[in-house]
Amino acid sequence: MKKRKSTDHSEVIAETTPPCLFNIRGKPDHELLEILGFEVGKHRGSIHELLKHLQEIDPRIEALIELTQRYLKTPLPEGQLLGCSHDIFQHYQYLRDLKQEHFIVVLLNNKYQVQQEITVSIGTHNRSIVRPKEVFAEAIKQGAAAIVCVHNHPSGNSQMSPQDIDVTQRLRESGQLLDIKLLDHVIVGNNSYTSLADEGFL
Repeated sequence: MKKRKSTDHSEVIAETTPPCLFNIRGKPDHELLEILGFEVGKHRGSIHELLKHLQEIDPRIEALIELTQRYLKTPLPEGQLLGCSHDIFQHYQYLRDLKQEHFIVVLLNNKYQVQQEITVSIGTHNRSIVRPKEVFAEAIKQGAAAIVCVHNHPSGNSQMSPQDIDVTQRLRESGQLLDIKLLDHVIVGNNSYTSLADEGFL
């Protein structure tokens, strides 16, 4: 996945995010496994094959995978600061396993802290129907200052479609009228993502 240039709002949010204890973002699979205490080498098959093998050797790996999946599926806690688009993707990676499109809206206060997370639409295997009034209804009720939208492509291809661009532009325009800023719209695929803010559409 190509490195995307961060937008101003991403940099502002990222500055408020505590630094990670270990600089693990972007490290190759074998280095991450070595951090866990497994010497696997650089060329030992796919990560799926490695994990399957390690699960048979040490049940702690399976427990770690299960805990990680539970964590990722847990709604963002109230008051949490959102990071850049990559951090948003990291939290919502579980969407890649869903067979239908899910459209999620994260409501934020004026400090970009999470107020609430809402699933506003569950569509078909390749389409979800999203209307601005549904996206902003709860945002208005909760007095949100900004929102972030996230949805998945069950096909695994995270590239934005013309429909995704159209929806994003309509949401941006609606948000401007309501004084609720659309900070980003992140599309989750299979081990990849697209941020429409990073791509210059917001």
